[in-house]
Amino acid sequence: MTDLADKHAVITGGGSGIGASCAEALARAGARVTLMGRDRARLEAQREAMRAAWPQDKPMSVRISAHDWVDGGTTPDDAVEIARAFKAAGADMIDVSSGQVSKQEKPVYGRMFQTPFADRIRNEAGIATIAVGAISEADHVNSIIAAGRADLCAVARPHLANPSWTLNEAAKIGYFDVAWPKQYAAAKSQLERNLERERALAADNARLTPQERAQRAEGTV
Repeated sequence: MTDLADKHAVITGGGSGIGASCAEALARAGARVTLMGRDRARLEAQREAMRAAWPQDKPMSVRISAHDWVDGGTTPDDAVEIARAFKAAGADMIDVSSGQVSKQEKPVYGRMFQTPFADRIRNEAGIATIAVGAISEADHVNSIIAAGRADLCAVARPHLANPSWTLNEAAKIGYFDVAWPKQYAAAKSQLERNLERERALAADNARLTPQERAQRAEGTV
């Protein structure tokens, strides 16, 4: 199989059958594998097989739903205990998502809405976490990591909307020591100059009175 060292595979039904076989094969090829399933005994057996296949010096993460958003489902309190169990079983990190297990779910969306679950698991279960969900700016990522709420942040949908999200966000926060693909290199300096002008203009406007800002917008000053 092709080397998959930089790939991430999510396996549904990973506790047995074809799902288990695929998970083991992908792990041997170097991919990061996330198992999805609800049968504890099968998942524990599969975890042992994955640990045997995956190099001991590389971390293994487990993705969980920390809140099913439905009566009778997993709650944030449950998630902490689940994380403790996975830690005891040898997991190195918990990828903390929520929901998508029932059509009756009623999630409460908002900016970084799943980060509190990652925060609780990290600080109560004592295991590293990955925060996900409605993390859409580099400042979100930096604040989560700096506050000790998670160890990593996974950003998916912003990259679907804009494949250059990471490059754009780096420029926005003034981090320029990042390589762009050669065919796009000319756009890097232009973006950085435009953002610098925007910051300078914003700082200049902040010193003006509301009346002066209105006059500037109308072109009368």
